[in-house]
Amino acid sequence: MIAAAPPLSAPPRASASLVWLAAAASLLLVIALFLTGRVALLRLAIPVGAVFVGFALYFRRPIGYLHFTLWVWFLTPLVRRLVDWRAGFEDQNLLLLAPLLVSMIAGLTCLDRRRTAAAVRPISFFFCAAGIFYGFTVGLIRWRLHDSDASSAGEIVYALLNWLAPLILGLHLYLRWPMYEQHKQAIQKSFLWATLILGAYGVYQFVAPPPWDRLWLEHMLSDIGAASFGLPEPFQTRVWSTLNSPSVFADMLVTGLLLLFFERSRVKPLAVVAGYSSFLLSLVRTSWLGWLVGLAVVARRSGGRQMTRLLLWLFLLPAMVAPLMLIPQIAAVVTQRLQTFLSIKKDDSAQIRAEEYRVLLSSLAAEPFGQGLNQVQTYRGYMMDSGILRLLYYFGWVGAALFLIGIGLCARGMSLSSARSSADLVAPVYRAVLVAMMFEMFSENTFIGPTGAIVWICIGLGLSVHQTERVSSSSAEQLELLAQENRVPSVLVAWRTEARTH
Repeated sequence: MIAAAPPLSAPPRASASLVWLAAAASLLLVIALFLTGRVALLRLAIPVGAVFVGFALYFRRPIGYLHFTLWVWFLTPLVRRLVDWRAGFEDQNLLLLAPLLVSMIAGLTCLDRRRTAAAVRPISFFFCAAGIFYGFTVGLIRWRLHDSDASSAGEIVYALLNWLAPLILGLHLYLRWPMYEQHKQAIQKSFLWATLILGAYGVYQFVAPPPWDRLWLEHMLSDIGAASFGLPEPFQTRVWSTLNSPSVFADMLVTGLLLLFFERSRVKPLAVVAGYSSFLLSLVRTSWLGWLVGLAVVARRSGGRQMTRLLLWLFLLPAMVAPLMLIPQIAAVVTQRLQTFLSIKKDDSAQIRAEEYRVLLSSLAAEPFGQGLNQVQTYRGYMMDSGILRLLYYFGWVGAALFLIGIGLCARGMSLSSARSSADLVAPVYRAVLVAMMFEMFSENTFIGPTGAIVWICIGLGLSVHQTERVSSSSAEQLELLAQENRVPSVLVAWRTEARTH
């Protein structure tokens, strides 16, 4: 049984006013720059404004900071496309730094809670961070020796942020494990509305692509030849909604749709219809299979009431999505994609990926130190779609081993919590997301960008469940003694003391 943390007291009105003032000032500045066409300043002002609001929320409204960070990850690519539509396409865009910088604010928790590290045992995060910094060091050394595929040191630093920022966000949640219940509710609410809003926008994008999305896709086709994204025409795109690729959008929906099974809300039916409709229209087969893998993990950990609810929604799903399939253009696209599962030998994509694995694995095996972090998309003439290949390419044998050991420790801790916490309906979903994303590593890198943020958030919450169980049996006196030894957050002692006095 999970001991729920008592609710935090409401922040003073002055704190809330400061947050609203920061948000309003940032928004007005961005709108003014957008309307006046000050593009260079606009692309800088958006990440700066996001960081400003992020700091205000982090110190004044911690749960609001979690909501805000997720939505910055979800919406930044769309904002980038709107700016490019207004002012012209730019490939190297400072605006894309916004979610990375906002997530890095969570690193303050690591400094504030450094004395409590022994209590939460974040050794799994340290292993993963060691692997990432190994790749960063190798990248810098190769760049200094002019033996790197990176074009600049800034590219290596950006790659470091892309790997490290999601991890820090997950560690932030783990270090603040006494707030697990509030964090859980925030994640459920954010994903409920994200599944509804992003899903509905995805259907609209497929039926009538807006001009900013068409412009972006045209550049993708001409600059990097991203033919797999479809064409900038109605009923011919692969839905990516507000994100930056169909696979990233589909991975977001994998998490959102799994969480929806245990969500109670009046808007849940709408979110289910919008989410599953756009999930199908993304045409990402790996994510479809990842959803099935995650569903199997959730079903295995569910029992009684949870299983009944799960089966009921699975029974209703076909009827809820069926109206969409009555549109001939949509039915034809989805059916054609589903049929590729029956003809893998004739599937060009599958054949290319098999050849990629055969050639690149032999090449990477001969380079045990790795190439280091960079933003290179190809290696020896092949697109490195696979997350496993990228892990070996960036980190080499040593760094990849460190990173995978850390992920294995995370999975073990989450398995212990989900096996014991039958009272928490959502706990199995965290591990299901991790297992699903590890499965998808065969065809994409799921530990960077928005997908990485989602994975590490689930890891942080899953390990928080286990940590809560470990402490829930302790008495108030034991907690006070541990606090004096700087082994648990003092806020937990205050909660227990308050509960005892009442």
